[in-house]
Amino acid sequence: MPKGVINESEISWCVDVGGRDCPVGPRHDVDAAAGCTLDEIPYGAVTVAEAQALIDTNPELVIVDVRTPEEFADGHIEGAILLPVSELADRLDELAPEDELLIYCRTKNSSTTAMTILTANGFTQQFHMHEGITGWVAAGYPTVST
Repeated sequence: MPKGVINESEISWCVDVGGRDCPVGPRHDVDAAAGCTLDEIPYGAVTVAEAQALIDTNPELVIVDVRTPEEFADGHIEGAILLPVSELADRLDELAPEDELLIYCRTKNSSTTAMTILTANGFTQQFHMHEGITGWVAAGYPTVST
């Protein structure tokens, strides 16, 4: 079955490695032998639960916070790098076009702009946490301060 196409009659919930219900839910098929690999989360907009699942399962994921330095210092996702959207176009060399990126801001305005900048510059493997850090915190996920 092509990526992103789900046969509704074959959907089953998987359990991730932590023993919790898979946060991706019916957005992907589950191979009973292989379990959940999260291969079916398409690039583009993701929920905070999907973002957490990606972070948990993809050690190569580059987490990019595009807010201001002050906002970043107040609390960000652990492991995130700060690339303010106002500086992003001038700092693209700090990222590799082949990297899988998780982009977020406070709500989604700056991250939407960042996604446009990245796409225009050849970055194609982007996840956009469209609920932002506000949605992340509201869902009870942790942040770190600097």
